[in-house]
Amino acid sequence: MPESFRSSLPERRQNAHVPERAARRRGWRDNIARLELADIATAFTSGGAAAPEVVWRPSAGDCAASINEFLIAHWFELSPTNGVPPLTSIDPLFFKVALGYVHLLEPIDGGADFRYRVFGSLISSVSGFDMTGHAMTDFDASDYVVDFSIAASAAVTDRREPLLTRRKPHGASQTNIWERLTLPFADEDGRIQRLLVGNLPLKSDGEVIRPSF
Repeated sequence: MPESFRSSLPERRQNAHVPERAARRRGWRDNIARLELADIATAFTSGGAAAPEVVWRPSAGDCAASINEFLIAHWFELSPTNGVPPLTSIDPLFFKVALGYVHLLEPIDGGADFRYRVFGSLISSVSGFDMTGHAMTDFDASDYVVDFSIAASAAVTDRREPLLTRRKPHGASQTNIWERLTLPFADEDGRIQRLLVGNLPLKSDGEVIRPSF
């Protein structure tokens, strides 16, 4: 992890936990669950970015990235009727086609925040830092991007359904779109305890950006 990222963590943590930010995330959590996105769109456009796209319970055809097509199709294969796949069905060997672009998130305080149990290694190479072990509130991005990502993850725990989001990063030099597919998995008591996230940086032609080694 770059020194600049480590040294700025305390400032970002403090800013992310101010009451106004926490309240906005709670409101956006409900907004995303209900597909009432006007306030979110305003925050993004005020920051110079395009409003994000949100698709609940997407099909493989809704995904631009083939990795996310694979992940959503397999999630539905694993799911019991009108249910959520169990944690025990997360098999790293089976998901090897997506390894490097997959995060594994653990809810904190009922979805007020999320911890990266695994941060995709190829995403780490593209972004320049590794979030494994860190909370989403530590993420090095614009406030509205961080709040949207946390709220969207929390909405998945509420609706217990997959969520596909796409956003165009403001001022990025390579990535045209981030396509993020969030998939819930439950423990034996039915509580959502993990979110498997396919997070794909795409070029303007839809090709996945791969790091240069």
